[in-house]
Amino acid sequence: MATISGVWTSPGRKSGQSVGHERRRAIAGEGLEGCAHANPPKREVLFVSAAHLDSVGVDAGAIRENLTVEGADVQQWPIGQRVKVGDEAVFEITMVCDPCHRMDELRDGLRDTVLKGEWVYDDLEAGLATARKSGKPVLVLARCVP
Repeated sequence: MATISGVWTSPGRKSGQSVGHERRRAIAGEGLEGCAHANPPKREVLFVSAAHLDSVGVDAGAIRENLTVEGADVQQWPIGQRVKVGDEAVFEITMVCDPCHRMDELRDGLRDTVLKGEWVYDDLEAGLATARKSGKPVLVLARCVP
């Protein structure tokens, strides 16, 4: 069974910061309470597997994900799947996210490393198949569902 091992928000756009929380309220149409990274309606919450972070040597929260997931491979979650977190929050998987230039702020060349791992997808099914074969990480975006 999958568990949430980290809950993160960003206090401001382009702040370069992630603040860890024990819990956070999900707001339909907005994202996690207090997070400046949401970009509704498609990009409200970012899920990432802890194993994917480990595969590129990055600490949880560093890429400004909202929810770090242990025990599940988020790249296996199909677009449209609903994921329940906690007692009340439900998220709908909406898209796979491309890594941005801010990856290089963590470590020089990290974005290229991730891109070589096939994180950028024009064809979602082909991209997921490639990612599964390579074992490279995938970022999965979701929206909060009322």
